[in-house]
Amino acid sequence: MYAQNYHPSCRRIGTSIVKKKRGATVIVAIFVASASTSVVSSFAAGIGLVDGMLPTVHMGIRHGMGFKIFQRQCSTSTNMGVIKTMADGSKNLWSVQDCLEQWNSLYSSNITESSTVVGKHIQFVDATWFHKGDRNGRREFEAGPRLPGAFHWDIADLATTKELFPEDNPKDLKNVFPPEWLVGAALERMEVVPDIANNSATDTNSSTTLVVYGREGTRFAPRVWYMLRKYYRGGSVRLLQGSLEEWIRQGGPVDSTKKSRSEIQAKDLFLVESDDDNGFRRLHPWISSKARNRLVDMEFVLEFLNGKQTKTQQQRGSQMDELVFSSDNDTISPTRPSVIIDTRGSSFAKKGHIPGAIHIPYASLSLPEDPTTLKSKDELIQILKNALGETLFDRLREQPPLLSCGTGVSVCTLALVLEELDFPEPWIYDGSWNEWGQDPTTPKAGVDNDVEND
Repeated sequence: MYAQNYHPSCRRIGTSIVKKKRGATVIVAIFVASASTSVVSSFAAGIGLVDGMLPTVHMGIRHGMGFKIFQRQCSTSTNMGVIKTMADGSKNLWSVQDCLEQWNSLYSSNITESSTVVGKHIQFVDATWFHKGDRNGRREFEAGPRLPGAFHWDIADLATTKELFPEDNPKDLKNVFPPEWLVGAALERMEVVPDIANNSATDTNSSTTLVVYGREGTRFAPRVWYMLRKYYRGGSVRLLQGSLEEWIRQGGPVDSTKKSRSEIQAKDLFLVESDDDNGFRRLHPWISSKARNRLVDMEFVLEFLNGKQTKTQQQRGSQMDELVFSSDNDTISPTRPSVIIDTRGSSFAKKGHIPGAIHIPYASLSLPEDPTTLKSKDELIQILKNALGETLFDRLREQPPLLSCGTGVSVCTLALVLEELDFPEPWIYDGSWNEWGQDPTTPKAGVDNDVEND
């Protein structure tokens, strides 16, 4: 149970007011006189007041009035201040504070006697995922806490894997972007409500806004943001600037119950869809027909390097835009890449790279103390200029780059940055170095040809 749910022993729990005063976040919940102590305990657990996660919890109890006040002290952080961030005025990013305000306003205006959640205006998607190390995003999600009503999106699982799609991924590449119907089936499982009738991504009164977030240490939530933004045509997709832990520090409600299993897994969705002969591999009505129109394959990259004149490509059944290449790689054309940018970390130099690729490490684009938050606009512009030079930086405004990384994951951080800076949409090499590096026929630059992930 979380903060804005109903409970059988009271009329409603849900009028929550979040205020900041002298460094403290005060959460006030109004109960009717019949509310029991167990109800209050459930409410406290719902907003994360459990397992010693909060420094102090104060309860003021006035049984005659039938209300209880929960207060906790929060340490002041830069995310809670007035520092300008990329989230200000963004159509893709939400600060924790802005998301909390929207969440609270939706709850206070939409809760009815029969509701258990605030309509389906915000759907949280937990994108906690780690490409190496001991941490496991799915297990952490299942253990809790998590944002209210959240589902977990496992990048490696919800992909075009060789196990489920041997014909589409015969090379057993990692983290290949998923087929459209798989994403549609996952959204159905989430009970997302798209605004298909109006085909609008701005009508927040009738469509679901997907909000992607991660725990502290999460670096690859932009991959889930990018994928959902490209695939989902029924509403907007936002990326939370700040972690789950920052949400808790600012007094946000959470679901602290343990889950035995994540509800969104590719095998489950595959079995359901494969039972429907007519629907299998269909283009889901909630999914854009241009979901994969900027994903390219190895042949595309080779032809770019060779400066071929023309190419029209279909990739794994998705119609691509016609791409006209000039034989002169210095010619500005919006229909061909301007440059290849590789977003890997140290493996760019250690393991080799595509010839001519410019290195912009994905980790350099976010705050070192909080990888879930992008750096400021001025800092990001300077990072791009330092890597590309003034001339090529300016050229990106007319001619987008081709992005590559380890497995098509960290490129999405740079794709997000380019979107925020109003640059044209880049191409993304889906197979990236995972494919290029292990192919003996591809040209390579660098000291080693081994495959390395993001």
